[in-house]
Amino acid sequence: MPASFNQARSQLQFAIDMVSGPGDLREKLCNAFKIHLLQLRPDDFPSELRQDFAALINEFCRSGLHKYGINCDRSHYLITENQSVGLVSKIITLHMHLLSHAEPGNSSGNRWF
Repeated sequence: MPASFNQARSQLQFAIDMVSGPGDLREKLCNAFKIHLLQLRPDDFPSELRQDFAALINEFCRSGLHKYGINCDRSHYLITENQSVGLVSKIITLHMHLLSHAEPGNSSGNRWF
């Protein structure tokens, strides 16, 4: 697996870890995007996952969370708790697809984990 794919896998895992546990989901999601996901680029993903990653970043930017810095001001959230859960679900789905991505040319069917 190329190093950029490993970087994407790590950053997605860090983002998932950051949003888990107690606390305001929207604040944790904002921080996860700022600290981990905005470091990534579509080229860090296999070609078949690049559009999914770009759509996730686009949805995050449309949500308005990105406007309030690392310490998101809760009074300015433009996103509902349900929308936050949907974004987290998309992060997890993208992570799972990346984990199950087979190396090109690997005819044995082995998956990278």
